Amino acid sequence: MSETLLPVSGIGVDFFMILPIFVALVHHPVLTRDGQVGTTALTNVDIHDLARSCRTYGVRNLYLVTPVTLQLRMIEEVVQHWTGGEAGDTAAQKRRGNALERAKPASSVQAAMDDVLAQTGRQPRLVVTGARMAGQVTSYTALA
Repeated sequence: MSETLLPVSGIGVDFFMILPIFVALVHHPVLTRDGQVGTTALTNVDIHDLARSCRTYGVRNLYLVTPVTLQLRMIEEVVQHWTGGEAGDTAAQKRRGNALERAKPASSVQAAMDDVLAQTGRQPRLVVTGARMAGQVTSYTALA
């Protein structure tokens, strides 16, 4: 992965090493409207939009979590298309490829966490967001 060093007081600082942040878009397990555990569909737009946002904000990897084999294959094919040269050589295509090279399929949250551990040598700190927050909630400032 090619990263750009960000200047801080005239010195290049690799924020990916200082503060490695990883994001997962989890499509399983999720709670359905009736409170059952289920799986939601992953779309091509999910992959592109979130990968570009992660690139913008310095996220090291984006894990797209689903146990569905066809969805895992779709992730691999989209990433390969944009990073493997099939997409072309225009500047816009290279930028999209740069964003998508950080997207990784994962069959479970545990598989994503295992990959983070393998990359960093540290257990990741799991932080969850959701549309319906219930129970114990931690503020952003408490995470720092």
